[in-house]
Parts: sequence; C-alpha cells; structure tokens
Amino acid sequence: MLDEKYKDGNEGKCRYCGFLSKHGTQTAGIPSPRFYEVEHSERIAGSFFTHTASNGLATNSEPMCFLDKINFMQIELHQGRQKLLEAINSDPKCGEWYPYMPGLSPQEHYDMRSREQFERALDAERDMRERSYRRQDRYFLWASVILGAAQIIAAIILSIILNYHESYTDRLLKSIFGPLK
Repeated sequence: MLDEKYKDGNEGKCRYCGFLSKHGTQTAGIPSPRFYEVEHSERIAGSFFTHTASNGLATNSEPMCFLDKINFMQIELHQGRQKLLEAINSDPKCGEWYPYMPGLSPQEHYDMRSREQFERALDAERDMRERSYRRQDRYFLWASVILGAAQIIAAIILSIILNYHESYTDRLLKSIFGPLK
C-alpha cells in the first residue's frame, strides 16, 4: 500500500509523513474526526486551510502534526506562509516520522505504527526467548556429553578393577572348567 513517492529519500520530511494532518477549526455540522488526511494533491499544492467532508460540507482547517511535534500555525503566524511551506517540505529530524499512505487518516497511520511497534516488541521478545532456549539446549547437550563420558570412564575403571580382583566364584569356576577366556 506504500506509495513510491513516500519512500526512503523523503524520510523525515513532514510533507511525506502520515501524521501531517488538517485540523478542523470550525466543525459545526461536520462529522468527526477533527483531524483529516492531507491528500497527495493537497500536499503538493499546500492546500491545508479548508476541508470538504464526504457529505459536501466544507470547514476551515489548519495544517497540524497529529503528534504535535511541530506547530505549523506558529510558524505561519510569526514567519509567514512561505516559511510554513518550507517547514512542511523540510526534514526537522523528527523521531516520530511515519510514511504517508494515501487513503489513511492520521489516526489510522497512528494505529498502524502502534501495531507495528507492538509486533516488533513481540518479535524481539520471541527472539530473546529463542536465544535463551538455544543457550539452554547447548547447556543440556554439553551436560549430556560430559555425563556420557563420565559413564564410559566409570565403566572402564570398573572393568579394570574387576579384572584385577577375581571373586571367589570366578576362581572356583576357573579351577573346575579352566580359563574362561
């Protein structure tokens, strides 16, 4: 679903982030939510100040970071519209950047990123558990090898001891039947 326009080379730029949104400022009669997707054509044109809902009603809006990492309206109020557009097209080195996927709202981008983060955390925990199990398996393997070697050594020692010390029964059998070997 990821559009080629929103891949690697544009990572970090607000214009290509899924959290760039239009915040509805006058929402009487406009259905919720108050944060709307900034569509691809609006990102190119810099059209952030009106939103038309699916029922045809329009509302005033303003560009906003859904995660509130940068205040675009403060930039426009203090530095003007051109600086606002420059800020949206620049890379503020935000650690929360997430690629824009056309057709998804900022909330859906947030939910998707949260799900991915949760799945990565589960994968990391599963990997850690598997490494722990592999380590235990190696310990059990070495313990088995050592125990097996100890049993072989004990059997050899016992066989040597038993050959040097014949029992009374063995001597009696030898005297009756001769050497058994």
